[in-house]
Amino acid sequence: TLAGLKKLRQAAIEPTVHRNGGRIVKVSGDGFLIEFPSAVSAVTSALEMQRETASSNLNIFDGERLLLRMGVNLGDVVDEGTDVLGDGVNVASRLEAMASPGGICVSSKVYEEISGKIDATFFDAGPRRLKNLARPVQVWHWPDALESTLQLPEKPSIAVLPFMSPSGAADDETFVDGL
Repeated sequence: TLAGLKKLRQAAIEPTVHRNGGRIVKVSGDGFLIEFPSAVSAVTSALEMQRETASSNLNIFDGERLLLRMGVNLGDVVDEGTDVLGDGVNVASRLEAMASPGGICVSSKVYEEISGKIDATFFDAGPRRLKNLARPVQVWHWPDALESTLQLPEKPSIAVLPFMSPSGAADDETFVDGL
């Protein structure tokens, strides 16, 4: 995994970041904190990295594939030289955790900045409550490359999802399970 991550960093992440005017602020294990001069350059870079990663994964077995999650936010930060701190970073970190493997989550601030400027479709995931934030953040999601290449069947399909009891009472669980 570490060898694969190192190879990916050298082949895709660093060149993409530099090409789009970014700066790798710090690396923590398998995580990167990267800043960009604009939301457009940040999302362009994220899309390029995800597409490059998906392309490099085509000839690799499932258990050995590297799938990145990315969160992009636009907000004030404090530059400490070797680190960047503040709500802008905290929100991006929370968005990263919400992204699907191989996917990107962006805040509504970022979505407004990139709308009509980037050739990618982001889907509205609705407002989400994020840890240590008083107000919910509107989240937009870009699906991973594997999801976007799936072919829909010719016949209609149906998904059955479990019901959850809104009351939370244990007595209602049997009824909900029956539905």
